[in-house]
Amino acid sequence: KPCFLCTPEIKEPGSSSVEVLTPNRVACFVNDFPYLPGDQRVIFLWHHDEELRRRVLHRFRVADFERSELYWMLSGCIQIGKQYDVPVRTYDLMRMVAGFNIGKLAGQSLPHFHMQYGWEVALDRRSISQEELDLYFEELLYSDLVIFQNKRIRVVAPWTPKGQFALELYFKGKYDLLEMDETDLRLFACLGRRIIEEYLNLGIQNLNIVFSNSPKGRRIEPLVVHFVPRVNMTALYEIHGVNVVDTPPQKIAEEFRRGMNWAEVVKSAEGFNPDREFEQRLQPLVRVAAVDADPGPTDVAGAKRKGVHGGSLAAAVP
Repeated sequence: KPCFLCTPEIKEPGSSSVEVLTPNRVACFVNDFPYLPGDQRVIFLWHHDEELRRRVLHRFRVADFERSELYWMLSGCIQIGKQYDVPVRTYDLMRMVAGFNIGKLAGQSLPHFHMQYGWEVALDRRSISQEELDLYFEELLYSDLVIFQNKRIRVVAPWTPKGQFALELYFKGKYDLLEMDETDLRLFACLGRRIIEEYLNLGIQNLNIVFSNSPKGRRIEPLVVHFVPRVNMTALYEIHGVNVVDTPPQKIAEEFRRGMNWAEVVKSAEGFNPDREFEQRLQPLVRVAAVDADPGPTDVAGAKRKGVHGGSLAAAVP
C-alpha cells in the first residue's frame, strides 16, 4: 500500500497539503483528524525527490530511528510551535504537546516515522516551585536515581516508571520545549539515539518519547523528555488505567549506569553535524544514480565526462 508521507498526492482530495519547514529536511501537514483545540500537525523527514523519500526516508522500525529523525523532526516542531499565536481572548492556559510513537504497541498509526505536535488546554494547573523541584532532585540523588548530570541536563530513573526501563531527561533551567536551542537539539538527538540502542539491547521494540512542559508564557513545570518503552498490549491493561511495570527505579538506574558511558555520549554531540549526517544517508542512492546517468564518452577526443546527468535523483543532495 502506498505511503502518503512518501507520496502526499495520493491523500484524499480536500485533505491538508504538505508544508516544507526546512527544504530537503523536514515537512509537515495539518492533522486531518484533529483531537486537540489548538494547532495540530504531523511532522516527518522530507526530500523533494520521491524516490529518495520512498527508498531512504521510509522507515518505521525502532532500530532504524536515528539521530536525523530525532534532530530534524524536533527542530521542525519547534519551528512551527514558535509561529503559533495563543488565543488572547481566553483565560485558558495553552500548553504545547509533542512526541514520537515508535512501534505498533506504542501507538504508531502509520508505517512511517513521524512526530505528533499540537496545543492543548492545561486542565491540571499544577505549579512546581524551584524549591520543590530542588528537593525532588535531592531525594533522587540521595536514592541514587540520578544516573547522569552536568550543567545542562539531568538523566534520572523516575520514582514511578510509566513503562519498563522508563527514563526521564531534564533540561536544566528550561520550562518550555520552545526554549530548546541548537545545543539542546544535538544533545537530545545523540542521547536519544543511544538510549534507543540500549532499549534494543534489552529487546524493547516499542517506545514513546513524549515531552512535558509548562503552558506558554509560564515557568511552573520543568521541561522533561519521557522515554517510555511499551511492552503491554495497548488494549489490555491500559484500558483499565493500569500500567504493568516490572522494573523498579533502582533496577533502571543500575541498567543504564552499566550499559552506557553518558559523558562520552554527551561529548559526541559536539561533533554531531545534522546536515552532514542527513546527506550521508542519501549518498548510496545518489552514487548509484550518478553511475546510471553517466552517458560515457561524449566529446571529440572521446574523453568520458563524470557526474550526474539525469534521472530522478540528479539533484538529490542540496
